[in-house]
Amino acid sequence: MWGRVSEPSKASEARRDFVRWLKFNFVGGIGIGVQLAALAIFRSLLHLDYLLATALAVEVAVIHNFLWHERFTWADRPRDASVIPSQG
Repeated sequence: MWGRVSEPSKASEARRDFVRWLKFNFVGGIGIGVQLAALAIFRSLLHLDYLLATALAVEVAVIHNFLWHERFTWADRPRDASVIPSQG
């Protein structure tokens, strides 16, 4: 019994989920700013068509959000795809 790792409590799981939710929303909020900044650059500085500029700005924001979610929001998850946590 002494060497056994205890299961996380419901309170600690709820706190972890809440912190992850905050991180998720934080990254998403910054992603909005990244998209708007990219759109402004593509339209104003590069003089791209608004449809192309919008598509590129969305892509920049998607890549930004993906990278930050992987490194920040989900940093506590295993990176190896073959590792699947047990259900139950």
